[in-house]
Amino acid sequence: MAGDPFFDQVEILLRMEGSDGGTTFTDESQYAHTIQVFGDAQTTTSIKQYGVSSLTLDGTNDYLRCDFDSRSTAYDLPGDFTFEGWANVPASGAGNGALFGRGSTGNIRYALFYNDNDGGISFFVDAFSKFTPMVTGNFDLRGAGFTHLAVTRCENDWFLFINGGLPGTTNFRIGQAATIAPSIMALLHVGADPQTTPSRDWNVEIDDFRFTQGICRYKAPFTPPGELGTSPPVIIGGLGFPGLFPIY
Repeated sequence: MAGDPFFDQVEILLRMEGSDGGTTFTDESQYAHTIQVFGDAQTTTSIKQYGVSSLTLDGTNDYLRCDFDSRSTAYDLPGDFTFEGWANVPASGAGNGALFGRGSTGNIRYALFYNDNDGGISFFVDAFSKFTPMVTGNFDLRGAGFTHLAVTRCENDWFLFINGGLPGTTNFRIGQAATIAPSIMALLHVGADPQTTPSRDWNVEIDDFRFTQGICRYKAPFTPPGELGTSPPVIIGGLGFPGLFPIY
């Protein structure tokens, strides 16, 4: 597991580690946000991308919610950011859902939606359009195994990467300014659409979910990261050598 040169900018880090059937989820960022567990959300040791387990959701009122604690603006997106994680979508019966989203009933700030009709994903931002996605991924996740998904903003350029690639012409948008309005009532959900929860919950496994605030980690095709680092790079002789480590 490599050190992360951007670890100080990591707002949430959920590696989904736990015992089989466990219901404790730990934010391994420096902020250690409280993670609320809803429904039958739990860890499974039989299906995972990295480590000993992943989050498994059965599609019936299951999701995680990341509370603000003392950081009231923790999930605002005033500038660059990177959301990423691995999703294992079954070949059938996944239902519509979301890898993550911030909002409340009838009110969405942003979300990465999954559509079970075609297996595709789309990132919506309310400040851009409530009906047109900012970026859309041309890839069928159904039955594809664990797939790395990443949404980034690099100044006013937006990208949606699938397994590190940009498969199509709709999963990037260049030169689009959008100010995402802050809201103290809109909490970050993992595994569900927060504006319609619990009617859009996902039947899926999720592993290694990370939100990096203020950093655009990816703006060109890349190799998906290995197991996520939980600390900055190693310091040798008083000097840091981040160039020796992958930027994960």
